[in-house]
Amino acid sequence: MTIETGRCGDGLTWTFDPDEALLTIAGEGPMWDYARFWEDGGTVPPWRGRALELAFEGNITSIGRAAFEGCYIETLEIPGSVKAIGMAAFDEGGICELTLHEGLEFIGEIAFFGNRFRDLTLPSTLEVLGDRAFGGPEGFLEYITMPTGIAAFGHPNDWTEGGAYIFGEGFQGPRRIDLYGPPPEDWLHWWPVFAFLEGEIFYPAEWRGRERTFPDLPDPRYFAHYPDEDIRNADEDEYIAQAWIPRVEPD
Repeated sequence: MTIETGRCGDGLTWTFDPDEALLTIAGEGPMWDYARFWEDGGTVPPWRGRALELAFEGNITSIGRAAFEGCYIETLEIPGSVKAIGMAAFDEGGICELTLHEGLEFIGEIAFFGNRFRDLTLPSTLEVLGDRAFGGPEGFLEYITMPTGIAAFGHPNDWTEGGAYIFGEGFQGPRRIDLYGPPPEDWLHWWPVFAFLEGEIFYPAEWRGRERTFPDLPDPRYFAHYPDEDIRNADEDEYIAQAWIPRVEPD
């Protein structure tokens, strides 16, 4: 079968080998953005909807908006040259195994919504994590390891509207979140991570003695990740004081 090729960025080309179902993105610089599958107009990537293996060669610095939306990619490794992953880049992609390398700084909203990987480690370089970035079918994402240096979650200021949820409203979040890095000075911006979370959070053992609580939250009932009826039924002050006592690994 004929090998297909084209451009997918000012400095990038794509090549699709149908015999191997292999799509290779090669070159230097950012990918172009693409239209969502339901949008009229805009550019649609020619590989949309295919089951494929994806490879990156060169110095790709970003993955475009909706670039691989609806493509079935069983195993995916994002190279360290990639600094940003755009909105819906791998939405509904069927990914079963995902590897993200140090160097990644930005993950857009619904970037990995509707995939099937069960565990994930986010790199320490990550600065922004978009709304519903890992939302999707209940029960798939079970364990996630996150750095404490993430500066922004969801849409800016959306927490005041109750509209930003990293794991997606209506979906069960992971069973366990492991945090690494120093304790943040300000936890308030973390609430989109914990909203609707039904699992547990584990903090580094070296944090013991440096616990922090979470005052002035907009609605502490969102933070029922610490499933204890006594805490759920406590008044707000008591709830906040108890629900945010860090859990630590045993020595």
